[in-house]
Parts: sequence; structure tokens; C-alpha cells
Amino acid sequence: MKGTPVGDSASPLMHRRRLRNELRTARQDKGLTQDQVATAMEWSLSKMNRIEKAKTGISANDLKALLPLYGITDQERTGELLALARAARQTPWWRGYSDVAPSTLLELIDYENAASAISQVEPMFVPGILQTEEYTLTVLRAAYGEESPAERVPALVDLRTRRRDLLTSESAPRFAFVLDEAVVRRLVGSPAIMSRQLRHLVSLADLPNVSIRVVAFAAGLHPGMRGQFKVIEFDDEPDEDVVFLEGPRGDFISDDPAETRSYLEMFGRVTQLALEPADSVGLLRGAAGEMTLSGKCPATGHDLPVRRLLARSSCLGYTAPLWNPGCAPGPNRPSPAQPDRRSRGPAGPRSRHTAGRGASGRLRATVPRLAQEQCVRYPGVRGGSRRRRLSPCPRFRPPRRRRAPVPPRRLVRLPGPGPHP
Repeated sequence: MKGTPVGDSASPLMHRRRLRNELRTARQDKGLTQDQVATAMEWSLSKMNRIEKAKTGISANDLKALLPLYGITDQERTGELLALARAARQTPWWRGYSDVAPSTLLELIDYENAASAISQVEPMFVPGILQTEEYTLTVLRAAYGEESPAERVPALVDLRTRRRDLLTSESAPRFAFVLDEAVVRRLVGSPAIMSRQLRHLVSLADLPNVSIRVVAFAAGLHPGMRGQFKVIEFDDEPDEDVVFLEGPRGDFISDDPAETRSYLEMFGRVTQLALEPADSVGLLRGAAGEMTLSGKCPATGHDLPVRRLLARSSCLGYTAPLWNPGCAPGPNRPSPAQPDRRSRGPAGPRSRHTAGRGASGRLRATVPRLAQEQCVRYPGVRGGSRRRRLSPCPRFRPPRRRRAPVPPRRLVRLPGPGPHP
């Protein structure tokens, strides 16, 4: 017991568990049973069970009366136990959100702050403790809608934002997250919000106590697709581990040892199917780049996912994250509303313009080019060429290959008498 820190950073549940361990050890050393202690203290047996299971705290007066029964009379040790009892009855900061947050969520935060290891599988969304503020706001608005009070969603966003401090706290537990690739690919809010969220995951993966792995689509079906779950482990009492389950009928925390072990085994099976941490970070970084490049066609407003980068470009000077050479005007590029001698029919001007070309007419190789895919509203024509199917919208025509000029034919006079017929 000596040397056990009692600080404000530890949760009240952690203090209760420490005090519980000390009291139970002292009772067993004295050779007393729970019934005998409850009878001597004039307590009910259920109160004794709650104290030794850390479900509730013990007042300072009850502790002062209990310690002589356990043979603890040393003033220094008595003071340390009393300090633990007072710290265990403090109100943590997250209890201030009891008017907007569910009681199960607040209980979960209690367990998280007292845990030694947390293992979570998430098939749908980014885990709450890893979410950025704007990602959290988008998810909560979609979950609660406009029916909830105006102050509820901002308060829940603030609560989830403060939860992230546990990742870098002095007593931070070991975190192991396994995400389905659908979490990475699903667009939440906007491409910019999703890109920043994925980059935030990449930065958190560098923490020594955080592991983030992704189950790729190529792995197929896996047990984690049944639903989200979180196993919270404690070093002092492995049999008291709990599992947090989230479902449409509400959240549920189970302390059944058999159920907790089954979910921990399920977590191990899902982890075997996931990518290695380094490969997972690479997937997250690549997905964040794709989200950064995705956007809308400037002329039509249709979705244009960008999936490839080419080495050359025939367009310069456009600073938007998405460049569609066939839709938006640029340097040496007429507006689609203006006629052009190179236009052909209603499709508008061709994309073979002179911007980015040198004196010889060749493209400059130092300018990157974004090869756009077609707009969602205009799928490719069945049976058409691949170059045509990759057109972003009807106004865009991919540049044709430049053929070498054919020298003009020369007339050769054959020798002979008289004119040729």
C-alpha cells in the first residue's frame, strides 16, 4: 500500500479498486469472512459485497470503524487508506454531463479511466475516443437529428473531445483498435472532414500505447461485423474485466467473466485477419489522400472521385483541389459558353489546348495531371472505348494522340516520248 499515488488524474473507480484490494487483503489476513464483518459492523451483506467489488465507496467514518477490526492501527497506513476513501468519493469531471449523456456512457468512462488495457472492434464508425471534433459533430447530428435539444449535441461533442485526453495521460491504458475498411471508406460529412479524420488516426497511431489495425475488404467476412464491442481489462483483477456493447436498443455493459472472455477471443480472431499496423497506417494515409482529391465538377457539380495521378498535365493555374480540364476555364482555355474554332458539335471545346505546352508543342513533364473518372450522372457508353468511358462529363473529350505528319506526295515524271495520256 505504501507509495500508492493518490492524485487527481486517477478516476474515482481506480481509487475504489485500490482501496478494495487493501481492505480485502486485510480481511483475509485476519481470517474473517464477509458475513462476520457485516455482522460486526451492522451492515447488510450486500453492502459488504458492493464495497469489495468496488461498486460503491466507503465513507471515512465507516472506514475508521472498520480498520481496528482488521487490526490496522498504524497512523500512517490509516491516513493513506482514508485518503484513498476520500478520493474514491470525489465526483469526476464527466459526471457534469449527466443531464445530456446516457448513464451507460458515463459508466464506460469510469471503466476506461481505471483500465489497464482496452480492446475495441468497430465495423461502422471511427471509435469515439479517436474522433475529431467535426467528425463527432457530423455523427451526432445524424444520430439525434433535429428532435434533440439544441444544447445536447454541442455538450456531447465537448464530452467526447475531453475523453481524448486519456490517450496521452500519465496513467493511460493500452489501446488496441481494429477497424473494418468500411470505416475508412465511408464518407462522413465531406471529403475534407473525412481526410482530416483519417490523418488524425495516422498521427494517433504513432503513440506508444495505441495500436490501430484495419481489416481490409479482401479479408471477407469476419466476426467483428456482428457489431461494435469493447473489452476493458484490469491488471489487478482479471476476472472483473467488462465488455461494452452498443446496439439499437441502447448500450450495455456486462461483467460476466464468461461473456467477457468470449469477446476477448473474438477480438483475437479479428486481429488475425487485420493488416499489420504499418500496413494499416499506409492504407489510412492513402485513403486520406484520395479523400483530399475527391470533389465535384466545377461546371456541372457532379461527384468526381479521383483515383489516379498521371505524370503530365495539359492544364495550369487551377488551384481548386479538383481539376477537370474539360469543364472549367483556365489559361489559354476559352469558357464553355464561348465558341471556339476547335469545338466539335454540342460537346464543347476539346481539351487539347495550348496551356502547358512548350515551343515544340509537347507537354511539360513537370506539371502533375489528375486523371478524372466520369461523373456519377453520366456513366460511360456501353461498347465505347476506354478513353471515352473515363470522360468526366459530356463537355470533356480526352485528347487524341498526335500523329506524325505525312509528307505530301511528289509527282515524278517518267522519261519517254510524248505526253502521257
